[in-house]
Amino acid sequence: MIIVDSADNTRVFADGTSVNAGSARLQDYLPHSDKGKILFTTRSRKVAEELTPSHVLELDDMSKTEARQLLAGRISKPALLGDGEAVDQLLESLEYLPLAVVQAAAFINSNNVLVSEYLSLFRTAGTETELFGEHFEDSSRYRELESTIARTWHISFDQIRKQDPLAAEYLSFIACIDRISIPRSLLPPGSSVLQQTKALGTLKGYAFVTERQQASQEPGSEKCFDMHRLVHMASAWWLEGRGERSAWTARAAARLKELVPHGGHEKKEVWTRYLAHAIHVTRSDSVLEETAKASLLNRIGRCQTSLGQYSAAETAHRQALSLRERKLGNEHADTLMSISNLALMLDRQGKYKEAESMNRETLARYEKVLGPEHPDTLASMNNLAVVLKSQGKYKEAETMHRETLARKEKVLGLNHPDTLMSMNNLAVVLKSQGKYEEAELMNRETLARKEKVLGPEHPSTLMSMSNLAVVLKSQGKYEDAESTHRETLVQREKMLGREHPDTLASMGNLAQVLESQGKYEEAELMDRETLARHEKVLGREHPSTLMNMSNLATVLERQGKYEEAELMHRETLARYKKVLGQEHPDTLMSMSNLAVVLKSQGKYKEAESMDREALAQREKVLGREHPDTLTSVYNLAHLLANQHHFTESRALYERACAAYAIVIGEDHPTTRTCREHYREMLALQKQDRSTLSSAVPPTDIVNIPNKKRSKLSRGLAKMGIKSSKCSL
Repeated sequence: MIIVDSADNTRVFADGTSVNAGSARLQDYLPHSDKGKILFTTRSRKVAEELTPSHVLELDDMSKTEARQLLAGRISKPALLGDGEAVDQLLESLEYLPLAVVQAAAFINSNNVLVSEYLSLFRTAGTETELFGEHFEDSSRYRELESTIARTWHISFDQIRKQDPLAAEYLSFIACIDRISIPRSLLPPGSSVLQQTKALGTLKGYAFVTERQQASQEPGSEKCFDMHRLVHMASAWWLEGRGERSAWTARAAARLKELVPHGGHEKKEVWTRYLAHAIHVTRSDSVLEETAKASLLNRIGRCQTSLGQYSAAETAHRQALSLRERKLGNEHADTLMSISNLALMLDRQGKYKEAESMNRETLARYEKVLGPEHPDTLASMNNLAVVLKSQGKYKEAETMHRETLARKEKVLGLNHPDTLMSMNNLAVVLKSQGKYEEAELMNRETLARKEKVLGPEHPSTLMSMSNLAVVLKSQGKYEDAESTHRETLVQREKMLGREHPDTLASMGNLAQVLESQGKYEEAELMDRETLARHEKVLGREHPSTLMNMSNLATVLERQGKYEEAELMHRETLARYKKVLGQEHPDTLMSMSNLAVVLKSQGKYKEAESMDREALAQREKVLGREHPDTLTSVYNLAHLLANQHHFTESRALYERACAAYAIVIGEDHPTTRTCREHYREMLALQKQDRSTLSSAVPPTDIVNIPNKKRSKLSRGLAKMGIKSSKCSL
């Protein structure tokens, strides 16, 4: 047998070995006989196919067991191996590459360090290149061959540069992006599909990239590739050594800017393939021009917003803003856009005060720089109005939304998506003030236009569907509300995924309408699942998480699970006070709900104190005729009747019933149950008077049959997407 080792260059075999014409080729010296075998080893599959096209044996990657055996056999002192967990983690990090394992063992031996210590060094940023660029002695390799893994690959990189320039371009480009799931469409275009295919074939032939198994075999599904972690590191070092890394990083950023949009629903399944690569480029330690980096960060932030990744989007927008302020100044249009984007992310995470301050600052600069009717100015007005509503400043928010809508209709037209978004937001703030009929009409009109302009499955259309269902529930139209919420939830799970904040909002809204219909067990299950996801996705103190906690506590109270409900309401109220402040409508809602469960346990004094405080604050913050204020009036009237304080209870019942009839209508379930309880209070008062000298205790309202109490509970007015659970 003849062994030809490291046959990586076919020219050595095919071309003459000297400059003299007619000189023999190396392959001319290889015998042709069936009496023996010639074994070629090569790093290039292309070379292997040319030398022995029908007898190529490809070595598989080492298994974990084989890698353990190789490392253990190379370590001079068994004690240096340490625990098996560190060994497995190191081998996994080296991806079971034999030369990498041998080089790691050589370092461990020569420096007398444990495997765990080497692993810690390897994981330190910037150290990998030093470790794998360091020379080590290996008696199993020819003296003239490079022994370091990095330099071994660099020889191959240089060969590729000479033999296949496009493959070298791909290698350089991939060195600057993420090494996992690289779409073919992301790579720099070649002169032809054939040229691209051959270039990728070269990299696959050297085992520098591997083709991923496609999860989908549908026509048009794109091929994606992975690069070995250490190859990725070595190729970046190779570029650095040639002084080309910054240029290639800039080229990668420019390519990604072409492909990554400013977020949005359209072609999301396409741009999500590129997002990880864009993030990798912005995190690179290679120098990238600041305006280019800021532009890419802005796109990343917008895409993360579309995916509901608000914390990550905030980070991206803060970085973009810092770069733009330094490079472009405070009043440049791009800087203002970054401020606006950042403020929006703060609002989405419940950081309302900072968001309001930032939005006011941005709006003032937009009006100065671009004028009061520029689309960016109008977008800034809308964002400010949204964060005002989030803080319960409903009147100011309504005024600003109406003004923004009027300007958008004038500047952009009636059916522009931004105009429709303003209509949607105005409808939400109307509903938050108990103006249900106007809110329903506006929601229906907005939904119809969005279905026409954006399509029935667009996230913005689904938002309007959700808002319509919420206002239907607020009017006691529970069956319609449930049907619409279920449809919205199905569509959001399909379009946005199960953990997107909008999907979680739909789950919470559906649970609320189920509870309103007395479907407590189903509502509890859905509330618990939604709460777990909210805590995972948005955090334990996000306003949406707190609303979900409040809703779950309420449905527990409905089922008589008073102790658990009380504990959850107390925890929710404490967090609301911390996050939103003492006077926010959602804090007052939580206070009212805690009073309900206290009353259910007969803790009348504490419940009365809490109900009176909630009523006083709601009258101050929301006004005397807001549905939430009327719920506090109603709750206090009911509580006082339970304590036989009939004079004040009667006055409060009369106020609540009269105002409900005007604000939400005579036929609303809340109005009807309020009147029913008022009549029961009068009957109890009459009974109380007639039995003053009797030994038989009077009937207590708290002992009203469960059916009637459930009917009352289901009828209470509730608020918006962030539904105020204010009930008995």
